[in-house]
Amino acid sequence: MNQIKTGKFIAQMRKEKGMTQRQLADELLISDKTVSKWETGKGMPEVSLMMPLCEVLGINVNELLTGERIPDESYKEKAEETMMDLMRNKKGRGKIIALMILILLLMLAPMIIVAVLIEKYNLPEKLEIITLIPAIIGAVAIIFVDCSVGYYQCDECNEKFVPKFSANYFFAVHKPDSRKIRCPKCGKNCWCKHNLY
Repeated sequence: MNQIKTGKFIAQMRKEKGMTQRQLADELLISDKTVSKWETGKGMPEVSLMMPLCEVLGINVNELLTGERIPDESYKEKAEETMMDLMRNKKGRGKIIALMILILLLMLAPMIIVAVLIEKYNLPEKLEIITLIPAIIGAVAIIFVDCSVGYYQCDECNEKFVPKFSANYFFAVHKPDSRKIRCPKCGKNCWCKHNLY
């Protein structure tokens, strides 16, 4: 599920209905800022709003989640594909989060141990500096895992790629499921969705 693609689809369907963001928001009893968030890919409709939104736009939930009109003959296949995408991403994200928590705990353990030793044995506080080593290694490991697991998909040209672990990736602006990085195919610096399978 591509949040940005879905947002563009919502905007397209709204315009086809001849509605403004304010009019759509009024129909759903929400703010026009919320509609704007959806259309720019910065958020997704809550589950409770999906059916009312689909009714207003004249689409179905599967079309909303895939971000495109689905012909009747492809509907079953596309529905199964969407469901599998959601399940894979949920399972994959859970594994990644568990791995990152483990790395975080491994980063914190030396800090706690050194702090206890300094307190108990009156050791010099300068020893705390050695705890920076596992902290730095842990931070790099977390970002390396995020970079190397799964693939990214460019919002502009739909290219699927695994980014290189570099300063551009390391310091890139990111959200939980996407990162603003340069696509190797089209060369644009845009939001790329992180897919975990």
